[in-house]
Amino acid sequence: MYKQGDIVIVPFPFTNLLESKFRPAVVISTSEINKTNDIILAQITSKTYKDNFSFTIELDKLSSPLEKVSQVRCNKIFTLEKALIRKIVSSFDSVQKRYLLNKIRSFIEFES
Repeated sequence: MYKQGDIVIVPFPFTNLLESKFRPAVVISTSEINKTNDIILAQITSKTYKDNFSFTIELDKLSSPLEKVSQVRCNKIFTLEKALIRKIVSSFDSVQKRYLLNKIRSFIEFES
C-alpha cells in the first residue's frame, strides 16, 4: 500500500490529452484514502519556481535520491487511480513530510 510521503512515478498528460509522460509525484493523502482505488498526489518537477507554492526537496531527507534536484509544486494537487502508478522511487522522511503537509495546509485554510 502507498503511504503519505512516498514518491511515485505516474503518467502526466500532455496538453493535447492524447499522450502522456511519466513523472514523479508525492503522495499526500492519508492511509484511509490510500485504502481506496484513488490516491491524492502533488506534482514534482525539476524546473525551478520562485514562488510561495513550491519548495526544493532536500535530498538528505529522502530514502533514495532522485535523478535531478526537484521541487514539489504544492499548488498542483490531483487525484489519480492507483492502478496508474508505475512504481515507488523514494519516500520523504518525517521532517520533510511534515513540511510538505503544513505548506499545503497553509494554502487551503479557511478565509473569512
